Amino acid sequence: MNFRAGLSRHVVRFLKAGPYSYAIKETSPYNAVYEFENYIKLIAKGIHTLIPAGTVIVKGLPIEVKTRTGISYQTDDRAFIITLLESTALPDSYLAKLNFKDSNRKQILKAISELFAVIHFHNIYWGDASLANMMIRFVKEKDAHGRVRTALKAVLADAETVEFLPSISENLRKNELENFHESMEWMREDLILLDKDAALPDLESDHQYLKSSYNNFYGLYQLKADFFTETGLDPDFHLKGIVNPVTIKEIRKQIEEHKWYLSEKANNEINIIDAAIHWYESIYLPTLGEFEKIGIYKYFPFRTPAMLYLEIMTHKYYMSEKAGYDTGIKEAVYSYASDLGNDPNFLKFVKKIIRTVLKFVKK
Repeated sequence: MNFRAGLSRHVVRFLKAGPYSYAIKETSPYNAVYEFENYIKLIAKGIHTLIPAGTVIVKGLPIEVKTRTGISYQTDDRAFIITLLESTALPDSYLAKLNFKDSNRKQILKAISELFAVIHFHNIYWGDASLANMMIRFVKEKDAHGRVRTALKAVLADAETVEFLPSISENLRKNELENFHESMEWMREDLILLDKDAALPDLESDHQYLKSSYNNFYGLYQLKADFFTETGLDPDFHLKGIVNPVTIKEIRKQIEEHKWYLSEKANNEINIIDAAIHWYESIYLPTLGEFEKIGIYKYFPFRTPAMLYLEIMTHKYYMSEKAGYDTGIKEAVYSYASDLGNDPNFLKFVKKIIRTVLKFVKK
């Protein structure tokens, strides 16, 4: 076994035992158990956080304390919380020193804003949000065809102050972001003390980008939840690939139109959930199946059928908004593909996509 120490407001030691590495943080018995349970709850909600391995409580001898009323005794117990060490994550002490390009900084800030948005969506208040209490993890993600790409995810790396609330107010959410910004200012001051000539980023610009990205993510989660409540379709399960709020609005519009069509056909009002299920089974899934058959990957190598369908529908939404009327699927597909080239074979392929979509979507 090999121990080494790390920088933290708590004493943290790192242990390598066999194929595994661990972080061992010293804290109080109550906090060790509380933080361990918080990690379990966070993981259950799908939030990127540390994986707890266990807690250890070491009983100490009572400490004699003299008071005005006599002698009392306090416990001298020590406790440790043990987590698996993140081998593919960058800690704050390393991140802060790197002079990232603006585009790379935004990728990191986007990952952080996504973490804030998802914990707030689940009515969780972090309470001690700072770069020192998170890591940036490199995550390997596979698409439906097994192709792997690397994504950045922010990891909640200290759950000692986490609170699970019945609901979280807008003020608490804003306060969390402001506290994070303040912690970044403190870190900036520390870096200046270490190196007054260091090239440091514009924190105000970072803060504005973080807030904007956070609002987009938080709004998207809210829209997804509302969509699920209204239609019975889970956007993350049934409509994989939704990353834009307007996509949900366009799909919702399609389902409403399909509901009207079914109601007219049945001469009876069809409820929105039944219409959504019918749309999913008779339009969405068959369209994806046809995309598979015609081989979309030749011209769209990094898109799954679901991603392509959703991107076309999102493009249609923006086109219709700009035009002031529903432009229709045919124009949307041509416009979507227009920037991808004028290869005659590709244009033939685009026509095939249009025929495929129109086969199921009448408008």
